[in-house]
Amino acid sequence: MKTSLKLTIVFVIVQLFLLNIIANCNSAQSIIDEEIDAISYNDKMIDIQAKVDDSLVVLIDAIDTGNDYNIKEAFKECKKTIKSAKKEIKKIGDFNNDDEYQVELLKLLEMYEDILKNEMTDIIKYAITEETLSDSDFETYYNLYDSALSKYDDAFYKFQSFQDKFADKWGFTIVE
Repeated sequence: MKTSLKLTIVFVIVQLFLLNIIANCNSAQSIIDEEIDAISYNDKMIDIQAKVDDSLVVLIDAIDTGNDYNIKEAFKECKKTIKSAKKEIKKIGDFNNDDEYQVELLKLLEMYEDILKNEMTDIIKYAITEETLSDSDFETYYNLYDSALSKYDDAFYKFQSFQDKFADKWGFTIVE
């Protein structure tokens, strides 16, 4: 009977040990899954932001050509891209029941809208009439670019700081 009791106790201990190992493996897998999800989520959001950034670059390139039609088309496309990006971000939603990433990226898109509505609109007016601009107009034109770049840098820095904290929280590194 003592041998039977010892075997039963050993069997129970082994089962508890195995259950503990299995539970820890599942927990580790869960952490790995969350990290992959966080990375995937970040990548999806950054892909959206990159599309907006690219559309702004296309607009700036169009402005450099001075071609009225190209500028207006690029401006419309940029507005459309921002609108689409906002919808896509809202569709993706929050991450792990936290909307902070979504909110921060939407703030970044607000900067793009602000630049488009203010500085870029005025820059376009100057670019279309470039041949008739005075020295003062040119100075204003370049100051508008500086203002837009300053807004961009400030907003992008804030978003990048948030993104680094998000990566730290979920155990991955942002590679630029």
